Amino acid sequence: MWYDDEDFMQLPYVDYERVKNFKKKNKNVSLEQYCRLTTEERRAMALYEDPKQFEDCEKTIKSFPVIDVNCTVEVEGEKDIAVGDLLTIKIQVTHLHLNDKQSLGFVHSNKFPYLKKSSWYMVLTDPDDNIMMGMDKLVIG
Repeated sequence: MWYDDEDFMQLPYVDYERVKNFKKKNKNVSLEQYCRLTTEERRAMALYEDPKQFEDCEKTIKSFPVIDVNCTVEVEGEKDIAVGDLLTIKIQVTHLHLNDKQSLGFVHSNKFPYLKKSSWYMVLTDPDDNIMMGMDKLVIG
């Protein structure tokens, strides 16, 4: 894939022609929105005519990092936040395609030379001043 390719090209059996036909019928649907749909909703969108190809697509979608992020900011022991307070930021990342007994596996990449576990980083920036204030790796667990 090239950086300017359509996101749907990440799915198996998808080529430029298939994406073009799909986009005609389903305008403004992003890959993320498609992955968040139920299996039946995806089947109704008819990206695939062949049931075997559709099942392969479903397996692929389950390996994508489709996540929900919940963030809370608080000052421990205080109801209100004031200037100069030390903030506690709690971030919860929920993988939608993992059940309670599953954990993250290795990242899928045909061109990466060895197995790599997935990880997430938080980057804290100030867009007004265009500066990065901090960066930290999120602990999974």
